[in-house]
Amino acid sequence: MSQKYAVVDDNGINPTFYSTDITPASQIPAAAIPITDAIWQQWVANQKGLMWNGSALVAYTPPTPALTLAQQAAAMLAAGCQIVSTSNAALSGTYACDEASQGRLNRMYSLISRNAGAFPAGLTSLPWPDAFGGVHVFATAAEFLAFESAIGGFVLALDLIISTNAGTLPSLPITIA
Repeated sequence: MSQKYAVVDDNGINPTFYSTDITPASQIPAAAIPITDAIWQQWVANQKGLMWNGSALVAYTPPTPALTLAQQAAAMLAAGCQIVSTSNAALSGTYACDEASQGRLNRMYSLISRNAGAFPAGLTSLPWPDAFGGVHVFATAAEFLAFESAIGGFVLALDLIISTNAGTLPSLPITIA
């Protein structure tokens, strides 16, 4: 009958397995730990989630690597921009900042700019969805332009961090009048 062995690093992880039915006993490292077939099967099936604690196989959760500044910025961008309006609380919410949402926001900004600072197409207010599907109604074009400027600045700051991995993450929420 063959004997199974494992060699682990100083942390009890990253096992290398040996078996006397494949490797002669004289070639198995002296630091190898004799293990049962049951332990070998369990460990082989879950090498990333188990570790040797010096006497037994135990659950192990690998550490999560720290995110780079650029990764943190990308995560913030994906989560959206939290806006708080001091003049119209109904506008407060978290708004999507993905490419499609940015495109819609930029198109509306352009339409308002070309329409002498007023909503286009005779609109007297402008409904706008937040990141979760709730609809917020902008009563004036000035409210919308302040909102667009806040989101635009947020996205620009994060885009710069993503492209350079340098800078300071913007603080949320962003307050608009």
